[in-house]
Amino acid sequence: MNNVVPWSQHDTCLPWTWYLANDFQFFLLLPLLTQLYLDASRRQTFYYALIGLVGCCTLVQIGVILANSLSVSYFTYNDEYWTVYYVKPYSRLPVFLLGVVAGCSYFSFKKEEGASDTLKIPKIL
Repeated sequence: MNNVVPWSQHDTCLPWTWYLANDFQFFLLLPLLTQLYLDASRRQTFYYALIGLVGCCTLVQIGVILANSLSVSYFTYNDEYWTVYYVKPYSRLPVFLLGVVAGCSYFSFKKEEGASDTLKIPKIL
């Protein structure tokens, strides 16, 4: 919860642990999403869920940016950007979901399309 609870910058002992908290929270969501994907009759629900999650995250991101007057420029370094926006799950979840879609697509390619499990290397000589 160290990436959700609003700690001040000086309270954290290990400030880089926000990433571990994000990963753990996302991995809790992963079984639900993969179960939706594996059931071929509910695959459309999987994509609707992804679109809904990304849409909700985008709305929250826009709200946080506007409420805190965050700048888009990296050169206007503001401590609030990192504590209010960057480390929060709503700003990291869309990228994680992109990886979930890539993994599910690869799974479909390997298992459903009948692709070989072994890598075939052409002989050069």
